[in-house]
Amino acid sequence: MENLVKAQQRYLDHFFSYIPESVKTILDVGAGVGGNANFLSAKGYEIVSVSPDPLLKIEFEKNTQHKIPYILSKYEELAIDQQFDLVLMSESCQYIDPSQGLKQSRKYLKDNGYLLIIDYFIDEAVGGGGLAM
Repeated sequence: MENLVKAQQRYLDHFFSYIPESVKTILDVGAGVGGNANFLSAKGYEIVSVSPDPLLKIEFEKNTQHKIPYILSKYEELAIDQQFDLVLMSESCQYIDPSQGLKQSRKYLKDNGYLLIIDYFIDEAVGGGGLAM
């Protein structure tokens, strides 16, 4: 379990290194139970999270002490009047229709905003379908 905690922290540190300094607001797509949202909120970012799972919403709100907004919705169906400096999809893009997800990201990104997708991708060039990140 200790190694799992260390691995999760390395993951957070790694993806955090890709967030440009100009970013202040983040839409966390596929928010899970709030680990990323808590980490980013502690770093001073304004976070709004979205996910369609009512059970995850309960855990998310417990884990974030109801301090981070959670919108219960599929990303493809999200309808809010807010734009963000960055849309984050951390291990969630495979659950989202690609064309709809990109349209939504364009809609919710400010001009010159960023889309950060962090996931595991199959890289056939590695041989045997190895994973690339």
